[in-house]
Amino acid sequence: MSRNYGNFLLLSGLLGNVPDANTTIYNFARHLLTPRVKVVEADCGTQLGNIQPINDNLVGKTELLNGDAIIDSARLLVLKSLPQTTVSIRTLPTCVTSGGICQSCFDASYNTGTPAINSTQVITPDSTDSFFAYLGNSYSGSLVGIRPLPTEPLPVRKGVLDFIIHDTHLELVNQHVETYKAIPADYISYSYTIADKVERALFILWLYGVYASTAKEVAAVPVVPTCVTWTSGSNFTFVDGFWESPAGGFFGVLNAESWASGARPSSVTITYEVLQSEDLGTVFRVEDTNGGFIGDSGVIDNIPGGGPYEVTVPLTFTTFDIALLQVGNFGLYDAIRIRCVLLNA
Repeated sequence: MSRNYGNFLLLSGLLGNVPDANTTIYNFARHLLTPRVKVVEADCGTQLGNIQPINDNLVGKTELLNGDAIIDSARLLVLKSLPQTTVSIRTLPTCVTSGGICQSCFDASYNTGTPAINSTQVITPDSTDSFFAYLGNSYSGSLVGIRPLPTEPLPVRKGVLDFIIHDTHLELVNQHVETYKAIPADYISYSYTIADKVERALFILWLYGVYASTAKEVAAVPVVPTCVTWTSGSNFTFVDGFWESPAGGFFGVLNAESWASGARPSSVTITYEVLQSEDLGTVFRVEDTNGGFIGDSGVIDNIPGGGPYEVTVPLTFTTFDIALLQVGNFGLYDAIRIRCVLLNA
């Protein structure tokens, strides 16, 4: 298919209006397009900057090579008097902090106050055009005929997006999209081969956005391990599709799952991130509804912040209810986000 600007203009709003018929795909879209990122340090010391033309739109922005000074009307007059036609502006997409973002780059892009270090910030871009442009500049974009117009860069560095897209979650979303018979089989097969995680995620969302509204028949969901959908939690809060627990002197419990005799999984695999580490160790335990011990992961010592991490807990009872607990060591508990709970046959 030939690439053209018309396809970009016609479909540029598609990512911002992902259908909510499939909650797994819809929540994944929110997770990617309004990413939650951790503030890791005060200043990353970036020298990259976003090169912008010198015009009245610069007022209020942070001039990177001028001591991070805020450009006011007087400074703008000085810039206009210089022979140069562009200036380097500090922005969040050029932040080079490893594993997240820094306070200085966040402040330069969002006038909402300086966030605390180790806090998690929701990045909400004005539009999804930068994501659609990224797809258009990829091989996948050429495959579907998108030629992007100039847009703003991704709202955060691509490496940050790679970090928050977990492989298990991406595979699950790909499997859900596969159930829509209206999507050409060649597109589905191709989606599994895309190595770039951001490109693959955006291509999957493009397929869903284009074809989901016209899909009249949905195939049976393939029999594959899928994340358990927990419906309630004690000391866990449901945030953007994931269960999170704060740090403190308590444990979190997610609601019970039960199986008939002979139908139990062999084990449970828990994928999680550490939002705040107490550096004293964490144990994931599985118990029956009467508090009887079934199995645990053992103490996971000194896990740093970040992740994702995985741990597998064996299940030995034939008939039981199961609760997922995060149990701290010495009464202190890491703040965690449960990304996925897989039931293994």
